[in-house]
Amino acid sequence: MHEAHNRQGLMDMKPNESMEIIWTAEGIGRAIGRSAAFVRRKLAAMPASPVHRFGGRYWAFRDELLDYFEREGSKKAS
Repeated sequence: MHEAHNRQGLMDMKPNESMEIIWTAEGIGRAIGRSAAFVRRKLAAMPASPVHRFGGRYWAFRDELLDYFEREGSKKAS
């Protein structure tokens, strides 16, 4: 992942946007019921993944993360 692209995502937020950021692979894993290793090795490498890296730390917007798993789940069900 490109760090400059990830910084742009943070900078594009509007001042009154209330998107919660989950920091660390462990925190992201807890939010989705997976391990930190899954987040680092699999999820971060998936196409259109909501997981980003900034300064060596993994992060994701909670809403985008949950939406991603909802979309992926509905693809598998169809």
